[in-house]
Amino acid sequence: MNNKVVILHNKISDNPTIDELDVLDQVKKVNEALIQLGYKTAIIPFSFDLNKAIADIKATNPKFVFNLVEGLDNDGQLITIAPAILDYLKIPYTGCTKESTFLTSNKVITKKMMVAKGIPTAEWVTLKDEKDNVFIKGEKYIIKAVWEDASIGLEEDSVFLPNSKKELIELIKKQNDKFKIEFFAERYLHGRDFSVPILAGKLLPTREMQFLDYDEDRVKVLGYKSKWEKDTDEYDKTEITFEFSKEDAKLLEKIAELSKKCWDEFGLNGYARIDFRTDINSNIYVLEINPNPCIAEDTAFDLALEEARIDYADAIKAIIEDMKVIY
Repeated sequence: MNNKVVILHNKISDNPTIDELDVLDQVKKVNEALIQLGYKTAIIPFSFDLNKAIADIKATNPKFVFNLVEGLDNDGQLITIAPAILDYLKIPYTGCTKESTFLTSNKVITKKMMVAKGIPTAEWVTLKDEKDNVFIKGEKYIIKAVWEDASIGLEEDSVFLPNSKKELIELIKKQNDKFKIEFFAERYLHGRDFSVPILAGKLLPTREMQFLDYDEDRVKVLGYKSKWEKDTDEYDKTEITFEFSKEDAKLLEKIAELSKKCWDEFGLNGYARIDFRTDINSNIYVLEINPNPCIAEDTAFDLALEEARIDYADAIKAIIEDMKVIY
């Protein structure tokens, strides 16, 4: 019986950022869980040396691959290469397919599909697709990376109140030039921040990210500092909670309904996370759909498992059992 499993992860660069190193924490925790489940593991880095990665995977002859690849050379737009290679090799792999990964990793494509499917999402402006741009004068906009999922280039000063679409377009261009990646602008929602992790189609407890001691007018951005830099004010003043009042019951029902719809409409499998925001009138919007979100220790996903009293190894087993094998 073949019980070999490859844990595939993006190769770490020579001078890695905090968010890049996070994948190694995932590798460690997933490896421990797989061993606990009775598998023999091989950890293989995935880089632009595709021939080496393919040779290493073939030499291992795995039953399946646990795919933790988040991109290539720290570039999130290349996240679909690993599942595409594994499809080519006809080797089963955990998590979302290359198709659903592509559709949900590009935030603009995701938003277009959400509009087509009747899923509420905030209006947006890009440098492309002029006909899809929706600029609302008097509204604030937040400038975000199209592909990256680690809040790269995203902070409180990413929120602007432009006087015109032309001014907003220029702000997007400046961010593109600064970070050398593609950005777009989304209507800023000054409300509450929620996310729902999903495990093999099962909704885990909804979490709210609370912004503590924020002045009423201070923009609420779950940016790079609040996610990764522990010695910052932004990190110290954000806190996860799973506790809600009775008054939140209808809102939570709507969030659950939209989470299930996102899972089904985008063909997700294995595990995912749906992010939400409310506006000042408490209307709920889907911000992003995250395929194969971070499952390292103390992440939103890991904390939701604890809240649901699901053992980590059991969660990994559920992800494995939810693999889509198409050959």
